[in-house]
Amino acid sequence: MEYVDLYLIHWPLRMKPEAKGYHNILKENVLPSFDMKGIWEAMEECYRLGLAKSIGVSNFGIKKLSQLLENATIPPAVNQV
Repeated sequence: MEYVDLYLIHWPLRMKPEAKGYHNILKENVLPSFDMKGIWEAMEECYRLGLAKSIGVSNFGIKKLSQLLENATIPPAVNQV
């Protein structure tokens, strides 16, 4: 595969390694740090290299989208909810 059509950050959070699967999205399984800036910069690089035709997010609320847009040079193409 040469590229993907859409590359997403599926959830705006980071979970403990032992919390497997989406059914474990509980407050006690969520880690406090999520390097949104670093992750988005890497996704922008995938876009620039042609590895992803579009980049976006999923399950982001207004606050998380605002935080993302403060540093993004390429805005997300989509917020899948």
